[in-house]
Amino acid sequence: MISFNNKFRTLLKGSFLLISILLVVFCKNTPSTTDKKITVLEKISGEMGIGSSASTALGSDGSLLLCGRGILKVSPDLKLFQGFTQGLLDTDTTAITLDLDGNIWVTDLYSSRVIKADPAGNVLGAFTTTGTFPGGGPREIITDKNGDIWVFRWNPYATKFDSQGNLLGQFNLPPGQYFYGTIDGFGNILIGAGFYGKAIKIDTFGNVIGEYVTNSSIMNVAVDNEGNIWAAGYTGKGGPDSITSTVTKFSSSGSSLGTFNVGKGLISKIAVDSLDHIWITLFDDKALIKMNTSGVIIDKIKLDGYGISVTIDNLRKIVWVVDSETIWKISLE
Repeated sequence: MISFNNKFRTLLKGSFLLISILLVVFCKNTPSTTDKKITVLEKISGEMGIGSSASTALGSDGSLLLCGRGILKVSPDLKLFQGFTQGLLDTDTTAITLDLDGNIWVTDLYSSRVIKADPAGNVLGAFTTTGTFPGGGPREIITDKNGDIWVFRWNPYATKFDSQGNLLGQFNLPPGQYFYGTIDGFGNILIGAGFYGKAIKIDTFGNVIGEYVTNSSIMNVAVDNEGNIWAAGYTGKGGPDSITSTVTKFSSSGSSLGTFNVGKGLISKIAVDSLDHIWITLFDDKALIKMNTSGVIIDKIKLDGYGISVTIDNLRKIVWVVDSETIWKISLE
């Protein structure tokens, strides 16, 4: 009898363990009941001069600022103001940021400079980014936690200005062709190194304090609410059908937590909202993806044109999505 009871207990424990494992696997690979499908609130279409390298930022009044050929401004009610920033209509602006006073900074790709404008769109100044490191137009611009402005180019250097446009320093970076990035919860800058297959982390003094290596070309980086790093890029060469869109998740310490295939062709942008949803625009696939932090795709919708940018407004619970034909206003939840 004792032997039978022991065997029964062992069998029961084994059954509970198996059920627990199955539940963990099921929960990990199943969207939460709080993960809702994508809800489109409104969209506006038209010939708005949206370029394929356009970048977006939130204005201090909740408007969407979009650069490409000059700057476009879209208010939360989707009223479009073309040529918002006077004097920049013929400027190839590839990236945009706001400083701590709400002033607008954009990169001028072919003139190797950055331009500063006030919140009303009046140009306040233009500053060269080449200095002692010539070559490679400015691709990305980021405001750090101190309000200083960082400019990254296709060559391995970064330029730092204060909010008045004074040059604070230029820094050597690991080999790379630097594209788009973000700030983590500690104020460090994370940026993709393009075809060199990694993202790097630098502190506000310009020191490289982390490298996150993948088998993909990394074009954009985001950070979730737990400090995990999401590096978006692609693998393969040639046309869109031979390229796979990938997202690699890293812990803050640099451990790889998995790579997820999300489509075909290039990824343009990635962002994380306050609910820890990952939003991804696919350029060639002309699609928007909403994913959870386990790498499970919650929903995917087709866009009207090539996917270009995604920007999160957590305060107003809006996700702004831009494709080559349309600006979309989407519910964050």
